[in-house]
Amino acid sequence: MCWFYYRMRKYIFTLIVFYVIISSSVECHGKEENSRSLRRNKRGLVFPLGGTLKLVIGTSTPVKLSKTRTIAVGWNFQWQYPLAVNTSVVKTYPPIISRKTREDIDVRRDEIYNALENFLIGQNENLEGCLLRYICEEGFSSFNHDSNGVYGRLLHVLLSPSDIDDGQLDNKYFEAHSAGKFGVDCQSLYVNCDVKLLMNGFFPTDFT
Repeated sequence: MCWFYYRMRKYIFTLIVFYVIISSSVECHGKEENSRSLRRNKRGLVFPLGGTLKLVIGTSTPVKLSKTRTIAVGWNFQWQYPLAVNTSVVKTYPPIISRKTREDIDVRRDEIYNALENFLIGQNENLEGCLLRYICEEGFSSFNHDSNGVYGRLLHVLLSPSDIDDGQLDNKYFEAHSAGKFGVDCQSLYVNCDVKLLMNGFFPTDFT
């Protein structure tokens, strides 16, 4: 029995010594790290090795096409900014952009409409009148209501020619919007638009 207690005391003493050594080592290492962090160089606004600051924002909204068909429309926006590599970049301010320059780089409504029409005609000739038909339907009953959410508001802006576009936009778009406002049957007016073909082309129902 005495031999057993002696061995136990020996093991306990060894564990205590080992614990003290480990604790001292951790404490010394922590002090060294703290002193090193206090001696670090001051942080600046420049990054000599370069780099990029990236900002990504995404959103998605459901759109109900019919009682049995619903899609989700998503937008993803990404901005990338190079970080300053020296102080001269920070002190250099961009020049003031003139109004003429802003007008030159702005995308006009007629360019968007022409691109959409060319795209639709490229898909099928029976889709040529679809843009005019939807502009007409926007005038008859706006897409801008709560059930369509953000997607409906964007369609309302896209399909509503305004006086600002006068002189740049073909009169056929204004006439289509006015026809819808006066209650003209848009489907009968623009027969060269196969809506079924359009919907099946973009949102096929055959998933087999």
